[in-house]
Amino acid sequence: MAFVAVNSHALARELWPSGIGKLQQDKQLTLQNLPASRIVPKDSDDLLRWLFVQLVERGRRAHVFMHPSVDGAKGSPEVVLRLQGVIEDANMGLYGDWDQTETNAKKAMQRLVLGSGGCREAFAPQLKALDDIRQTVNVDTGASVVTEDEDPSGLLDTVADKWRITTRTKCGYENGEDGIESLNGLSLRPGDMVDVSVTVVGVIVDGQGGKRCDVVFEPKTVVRLASGAAVQDAFEAASREAAIAR
Repeated sequence: MAFVAVNSHALARELWPSGIGKLQQDKQLTLQNLPASRIVPKDSDDLLRWLFVQLVERGRRAHVFMHPSVDGAKGSPEVVLRLQGVIEDANMGLYGDWDQTETNAKKAMQRLVLGSGGCREAFAPQLKALDDIRQTVNVDTGASVVTEDEDPSGLLDTVADKWRITTRTKCGYENGEDGIESLNGLSLRPGDMVDVSVTVVGVIVDGQGGKRCDVVFEPKTVVRLASGAAVQDAFEAASREAAIAR
């Protein structure tokens, strides 16, 4: 999993107030002790050498992998990015935003929107990294993963021929002992501070000018680092410290 750097000295996650951007179990990781495979390049030429794109699913999707020549890469793993931010909007329930009608089943999706919470110096570099990757990359339904216990009403079975949940975003929270406990996605609330791992996927679509590649970042894991109340306390503490320093 690769982190975003702000400059040659620090990772973006280190700039959040009171250290709330760090996952406790890997807080020891810094720009100085991470290999090149775990740091998103800032230079466009370096980024081109860092990743490559491979078409899959009969040319309808493009997955992004790390070049095997990158220091620290083991083979050609799929590119996974670690991002941090304050939740602005979330719908991580099993059905996502599905209105439970057959017509709209295929449009359903989960949603997680992150923002800076006022800490642009930590968030803006991540947006820049995602945009750089999007520009660089721009060049079958599987089996359902939902169990009967999760959908006892059988609601999803009624649209199984049109839409299925084939992948799951794992949600969790830090338990205070350098461990992560499972968390129902519906427990994520606006204002929470989270660490998100995303993969880079290109979706090939037909447009008026021919085919184009829409690059999306698909969440794989979401870990709540701090509740909304704790985030607010951290920002207020940082503001007081800044006022004293002045």
